[in-house]
Amino acid sequence: MGASVIIAAISVTIAAASFVWGVISWKKEFIGKREIELAEKVLALFYHARDVIDSIRSPFSHSEEGKTRKQLANETEEETRYLNQAYVAFERYHKNEDLFAELYSVKYRYMAMFGPNHVEPFNDINFVVRDILSASQVLSSYYLNQYSPIKKDAKEQKELLDRIRENQKIVWYMGDEYDEIGPRVRKIITQVEKFTEKAVKRQPNFLFICLVNLEMINNSNLFP
Repeated sequence: MGASVIIAAISVTIAAASFVWGVISWKKEFIGKREIELAEKVLALFYHARDVIDSIRSPFSHSEEGKTRKQLANETEEETRYLNQAYVAFERYHKNEDLFAELYSVKYRYMAMFGPNHVEPFNDINFVVRDILSASQVLSSYYLNQYSPIKKDAKEQKELLDRIRENQKIVWYMGDEYDEIGPRVRKIITQVEKFTEKAVKRQPNFLFICLVNLEMINNSNLFP
């Protein structure tokens, strides 16, 4: 068998191997692209959710906020003012409900792509929102209790005010010293960033580059 035949056989083998591994690499790159797109989408949704939570908890509101609440019978003017104030968080949440629905819906795709151990941030952000809305609802009942005609002694009044303040710290941002929600949200965002960093920063497949180089050599004039 002549040298040219041997070289040709080697060349064909290299070309075949390049094709097979090229397909494999292309498939990996295609999957990698999908991972990157999903990771970027999830990260963007969490960033958006963080900003919306900050907006929901903003202590500044205008006079029209909270007025979509269905009023109770025989509310006093003072009760209406405080109950509307407690309802502001619900109004702001409902305006951004689609964002949290989208975040929840993409959770299962994300788990399927990256594994079930990545579900924790989705659950945690849901718990944060739930706690804010729950505290807002509790505030309403405390406000009604505070302004009810039933007399309270000094101890009962103090306990009620303490409970109101504790729930206000959850619903509203009242400074870093009293903030419980902000650190929880930052921890969630940090976790999502770590989960998505590998996919977002993924580099081109090294094996694919090598195979491309082999194909270029095979098609060159190095072999007669």
